[in-house]
Amino acid sequence: MKNFLFRVIRSKHMYKQIELTTTTLDLAIKDFKYQSYFLKIDVQGNELEVLKGGIAVLSQALSVLIEVMPSNARQVEIHEILTSCGLELSNTIGSNSRNRIYTRARTN
Repeated sequence: MKNFLFRVIRSKHMYKQIELTTTTLDLAIKDFKYQSYFLKIDVQGNELEVLKGGIAVLSQALSVLIEVMPSNARQVEIHEILTSCGLELSNTIGSNSRNRIYTRARTN
């Protein structure tokens, strides 16, 4: 877990600082007993950090919808993590294909 200090902007000349404790995706859901699941990841440019902390979850997910802005310089790394977890890019949605759906091939 990490502690971060954020500034929440209320107006041009006023802000409030708040401290948040964060965790990884793997730790956050380690006690859930899901056999399969769908993940939606929309974290405003922090996709790579979320994915790196969720390898175990991603390795079991059936599908992932992730928003990756076209300007994100780490698109290749994001794709590589998802594919290394056994997911394949199956569809893109929206302007500039920023919403991407990765799915796991079903085995019989």
